[in-house]
Amino acid sequence: VYIGRPIKAGRAEGLAVVSPEPIGFLGGVDPETGVVIEPGHALVVPKMHAALFTELPDSVLSHLMPLVKRVASLLLERLPCDGFNILQNNGRCATQVVPHVHFHVVPRWNGRAINWISGAYASAEEMESVYRKLTVAAGV
Repeated sequence: VYIGRPIKAGRAEGLAVVSPEPIGFLGGVDPETGVVIEPGHALVVPKMHAALFTELPDSVLSHLMPLVKRVASLLLERLPCDGFNILQNNGRCATQVVPHVHFHVVPRWNGRAINWISGAYASAEEMESVYRKLTVAAGV
């Protein structure tokens, strides 16, 4: 589990818990800019490298999709939020920036306009608060 600061040169600088599963759950932070779409924006990432969704074996996908569902449930219950987007991009033409499969789970709220413009956590404390809400609920 990783929630927080940008990942640069392959090094995560944030709050992390390692998953024993063949997948991981990461806080969604743009690796180039360090910004998030919404507080609580999460990434679900397979540990097995694959640049495209179609390159992942079904055995990995069978672990991945239930975790995407679990993360979405945690966002609804613990932030809480009113809904969420699940996004997965394949190829530069589809706005894939990181050449490794990952699912964005983005919390959304009623009355708040949807946009895809990145923002940032107001403070390290806000980021840590979101991290605690989600990891305590997940039992990690």
